[in-house]
Amino acid sequence: MENNLGGGIPSQLGQLSKLGSLMLSSINVSGTVPASLYNISSLEELSISANQLHGRLPAGLGSTLPNLQNFYVGANRFGGPIPSSLANASGLVSIDIDTNYFIGPMPLNLGTLRDIEYLNFVDNLLGQSYESNNLKNFIDCLSNSSNLAFLDLDRNSLEFSEKFLQPPELCYKMALPHQVMETVNSNIIMQEEEERSRRDQLAKALN
Repeated sequence: MENNLGGGIPSQLGQLSKLGSLMLSSINVSGTVPASLYNISSLEELSISANQLHGRLPAGLGSTLPNLQNFYVGANRFGGPIPSSLANASGLVSIDIDTNYFIGPMPLNLGTLRDIEYLNFVDNLLGQSYESNNLKNFIDCLSNSSNLAFLDLDRNSLEFSEKFLQPPELCYKMALPHQVMETVNSNIIMQEEEERSRRDQLAKALN
């Protein structure tokens, strides 16, 4: 059930120094997030999705929230870059920033998050005005994220290379921009056909 509290998030919440979980999703709060909330170092879950919040995430977010495991800020009006310091919260399992106005490149050091299972970056402005933000670089950085089960990068401004020929295994379980998936799928088909042809030739040579 959706609540409708309205107003802003009280800065006094930042005084709850032993708080482990803060759930403020879908309560119609607006304005910016008090800086004090980002300093509750005990927080393991922060959920402020589906509100009318705006502003930028602090550059040192992952350093001031080192115990963070689940981070949900989707469906708001946040902007600016994704803080690379998120990787400092090494126990992160879920990051959901969908439907905002985040810009710039995706931090490649997110690939160091060994426990990450869920990344939802859909419907932002990621990659816009950053010509070097090649999608393949980000996919490559996730090659050691063996627990990753969900990745959605659709509806952004990401660039990709036509040399995106051998995607990692996780490509089979993620949502990429449509033009990338067309490339990936056609390359998978091509590789399968080449493998069948190679086997046929080998079988003929053995007969």
